[in-house]
Amino acid sequence: MKTVTRIYATFIGTDYETEIHLESFSRLKKIANDTGFIESERPVKPIADQTDLRKWKLELKGQYNENIEFLLAVTAPKLTTMSPIPIKMDTGGYLFSVIHQQDTILIWNGMMRKFYSPKSTEEIEKIFIEFLVNVKWNSK
Repeated sequence: MKTVTRIYATFIGTDYETEIHLESFSRLKKIANDTGFIESERPVKPIADQTDLRKWKLELKGQYNENIEFLLAVTAPKLTTMSPIPIKMDTGGYLFSVIHQQDTILIWNGMMRKFYSPKSTEEIEKIFIEFLVNVKWNSK
């Protein structure tokens, strides 16, 4: 039986002094890893999309040629934009984006093309697990 390596890309960032997004990022990566996905270790220089990245502290890992299944993006922008992430998505795969702001959390599920507004960490994790099941179901 052929073993399939399921690789995912990661993006984390903020444009102001906050850490409200860090715990969520760690928890979701653990869920992805525990589900059989492997985080890419290849750093990539992000390309801005709709916003200036000079004030952002950010990290992007995952190259298109790795056959990325999805991009897990967790951000804490001072202001939201039209796009769920401030960078061009050059990794391939589906996008799962968690956007943390002071009193609000938004999730963009790129597979379902749907926004969610969860009220708890457990709800974020439940939505992410459903996303991962769909990624596995729809993968090549």
